[in-house]
Amino acid sequence: MLDVEDDEATRELIEKILAAVRGGAALSAAMQEQGSTFTGFYISMIRAAEVSGTLPDGLERLLEYLERSRELREKITSALI
Repeated sequence: MLDVEDDEATRELIEKILAAVRGGAALSAAMQEQGSTFTGFYISMIRAAEVSGTLPDGLERLLEYLERSRELREKITSALI
């Protein structure tokens, strides 16, 4: 079983993606099948990493981007308060 918090929707999403990847789909394709859950930007970053053979690095870059975005949002929110 996946070690995901008690969020059932998140668990189901991850299970769908995992099943698609285990079935032979590319991660980017599995993400794209989830409708509007993932932006085109995220899917394109993953697809580029898959094509170039650098998926671990691509995932790391996406994580860094998301962390920087979160930090910036927090700073802006804090400055507005």
